[in-house]
Amino acid sequence: MLNEFKDLPSNKAIRGCPKDKLSQTKKNLLKKGAFFTKYASTNPLEDSAETFVYFVLANAPPKPGVSEANDKVLLFYKDKKMVKIRQSIRNNFKRLGIYPNMTADEIKKLLTRLQTYNPN
Repeated sequence: MLNEFKDLPSNKAIRGCPKDKLSQTKKNLLKKGAFFTKYASTNPLEDSAETFVYFVLANAPPKPGVSEANDKVLLFYKDKKMVKIRQSIRNNFKRLGIYPNMTADEIKKLLTRLQTYNPN
C-alpha cells in the first residue's frame, strides 16, 4: 500500500521539488485537494496514515475523481484486507459506544487537533 502512495502524483511532485520551492508546492497541493491535512504532505507514510483515518472514520467511500485525497481513500477500499480491518475497528468502536459517522471536515478538524495536542 505504501508503494502506491509513493507513486501518486502529489508525492512524486514533492519528491522531485527543489528545496526552495517545497513549502509552496506543498501548499498548492493541499489547496488542490491532494492531501487531507498539511501534515499528510510530510511524506508518503504520514499521507497514508492520515488517509487511513479518513478511511476508518468516514461512513462511506468518497466519490472518485473529486480530489486526489479522496482517490487515496479509495485505494484502501480496493484492498479486501484493509476493508476487513476497517470493519473490525468500527465494530470495536461501536462496542465502546463510539459511532464513527464523521464528515470530511470533522475528520480534518480532529486530525488538526491531534497534531497540536500537548499533554503537558
